Amino acid sequence: MELKTFRNNFLPTGMDKAQRDTVISAIFNEVTGRDFVTSLVMGYELDADELAKMNEYAARVQNGEPVQYVLGKWDFMGRSFAVDERVLIPRADTELLCELALEHIASMGSDVSVLDLCTGSGCIGISISLDAKNTSVFCSDISEDALCVAYENAKTLGAQIEFIQSDMLTNCGVYDVIVSNPPYIPSSIVDELDTSVKNFEPRGALDGGDDGLDFYRIIANEAKSHLTKNGALFLEIGYDQRDSVCKLLKDRGYINIECYKDIAQNDRVIKCILKG
Repeated sequence: MELKTFRNNFLPTGMDKAQRDTVISAIFNEVTGRDFVTSLVMGYELDADELAKMNEYAARVQNGEPVQYVLGKWDFMGRSFAVDERVLIPRADTELLCELALEHIASMGSDVSVLDLCTGSGCIGISISLDAKNTSVFCSDISEDALCVAYENAKTLGAQIEFIQSDMLTNCGVYDVIVSNPPYIPSSIVDELDTSVKNFEPRGALDGGDDGLDFYRIIANEAKSHLTKNGALFLEIGYDQRDSVCKLLKDRGYINIECYKDIAQNDRVIKCILKG
């Protein structure tokens, strides 16, 4: 079968054509090792073994399973991270959180200590460790399963990370920078999410309580005891949470509070400083 025919026959419910092409491209590259766009233009013919494997993966996606879990990996900040149902899937929006933290760290000189709180797959902390050589990076999560995934990713990618199992900041030390992508979806909204999210991704990594702000309250209250003077806090937020999270931080004495938009022009990351 020609790749173009396979592509045209594959359009799962709720997936637009751009999303479809992202999925097929990832599956095709995994099965053949070839570039999807070039192969599509050149009229690539899938052989029997390739077609069978493509059909197997496509069927799982059509049943709602995220392609990231089907393939067992996904790219973040230019690197491939292992992912499965123990951890949240890395999103492109979260790269902004990483990039802003890296920019700040670069201005700080040497021996910068960084905590990736609610680390999940470890994609944020590991990326910072590999891209900012002047850091000591710690990754914490309440989930032992998530920490196992993060540990394997660090080992595979050659990142020097110290892992901490902790309910939020309970077992954590003091750091120059804390970054976090905590659960922030209101509980009532979690069950309304796409099937590929609510039925597969860990609810504990999604559910932020009744108003989605539970973990921001904890961080705003507790991070003051876990940041150095003039330490920086970076938080990913939901598109409609800027005002609420900024108020939480301001009321607790953080300064220089700034919000940054993602590529879709949604509010996505808040940066603030603990007053020295």
